Amino acid sequence: MKSFEAFCRGLRSVRKAKKMTQEELAEKAETSSGYISKLERMEEGRSISWGKSQDIADVLGVNIEDIILAGKKTPPTKIDNQESKNALLKPETVTLKYFPEVYASAGNGTINYDEAVSAMTFESSFLREQFGIQKFSNMHIIRVTGDSMQPTLNPGDYLFVNPSETDITTGSVYVINCAGDIYVKRIKKQPFSKSLTLYSDNPEHEPIEIKDQEKLDKTVVIGRVIGRLERV
Repeated sequence: MKSFEAFCRGLRSVRKAKKMTQEELAEKAETSSGYISKLERMEEGRSISWGKSQDIADVLGVNIEDIILAGKKTPPTKIDNQESKNALLKPETVTLKYFPEVYASAGNGTINYDEAVSAMTFESSFLREQFGIQKFSNMHIIRVTGDSMQPTLNPGDYLFVNPSETDITTGSVYVINCAGDIYVKRIKKQPFSKSLTLYSDNPEHEPIEIKDQEKLDKTVVIGRVIGRLERV
């Protein structure tokens, strides 16, 4: 517990020394500014996972021990500055990676993932209420092209993709990289042949069979589509 308290006190001290705002640290550590603010005020439970503390330390360019040591040198005090007051007034937000040049084809395949990456920021409460999302780490956003998944998905829709969910389950929609083409489809995996069938929701589009072993070897499930936002 003492180490946790020292980490929390040291976090603010080190962050300030690095001239980094709570929002900047949160974005790079793939968490929320509200979480960082609560940590610094020791209001985020009584512990922090090793993985999350390591993520924060890596962003700050120090070791976890350096943060704890800085905290031991910082006397316990009530943080009552404008930054903390602002954090209390702001809704908790999360920033997700958005690939503006990448489209998942609800048709016959399209361009590959590109290195160009942008970001979109949402209120955490909105994502939880809209999609039931609880964990946001590594989640990213791409867009739909083509009409084969209509009426479920429409061209231009923003897809929220969870790359930690790659096990194929019946009824779910996935983004899949098939030998360089990015599709958004429902997938059925044949248990014996291990071949894949990609299904569309639009009955005018025929299923896509992937049986060739060389093509199967180049096929990767990127993640499950857990939600969408319509194009405005």
